[in-house]
Amino acid sequence: MKSSPILIWLLYLLVGCNDTTQEKQLQEAYSFHEKSLAIREKLENLLKSAEHLAPTQYDELRAFLEEWDNSFVEVPGFEHTHDHDHQGHDHHHAHKAPELTPQQHLQLQQHLYGELMEAYKSVKK
Repeated sequence: MKSSPILIWLLYLLVGCNDTTQEKQLQEAYSFHEKSLAIREKLENLLKSAEHLAPTQYDELRAFLEEWDNSFVEVPGFEHTHDHDHQGHDHHHAHKAPELTPQQHLQLQQHLYGELMEAYKSVKK
C-alpha cells in the first residue's frame, strides 16, 4: 500500500495539531486560574478589613469563598507552580484536577473566574 506513509503522516499531523490546541487551552485555563487567585486574594483582604462590608455582606462573602475554595481545581501540568509569598497567609490551594478535557478545564477556570469577579464587583459597589 503506497498510501500508508501518507496516511501515517496525516495522522501524525492531526495528533500534533490537536496537542498544540490542547496545550494552548491548558495555558489559557492556567491564565484564568492565576487571575482567579489574584481576585481571591483581594476578596480575602476585603474580609480582613471588613470595615466596608455590612454584616450580611461579610457573612455572604465568607460563605461564598468557602464554597468557591472547595470548587477550585488545579490545571493539569501547572500544579503547584504558583509564586506565593509564604509569610503567613493562606494560599487557597486548589484541589487536584478532575479528569476533564483541556477545553473543559478552560471552561471550568473561566466559570470560576467569572464567579469571583461577580462577587468582587458586588462588594466593591
